[in-house]
Amino acid sequence: MNVPKSLLIPDLLEAYRAERLTPRQLVEHLVRCADLASPRNIWISRLSREWLLDRAAGLERRAMEELPLYGIPF
Repeated sequence: MNVPKSLLIPDLLEAYRAERLTPRQLVEHLVRCADLASPRNIWISRLSREWLLDRAAGLERRAMEELPLYGIPF
């Protein structure tokens, strides 16, 4: 997995287009980072890893051109 150092939209979209990254890989990376971070009680609720990966898999079945914010985490 080649997660860009920057999570800026243009950097993520470029990584997806170059096939260096997939939305599922990014979800895995971000969940791992969140799990390792010190608890700060910032989550109202946190979606499960499985739910996020399922949504990312569904996204990967779509064309990037259909979705301007393809694979951009919020």
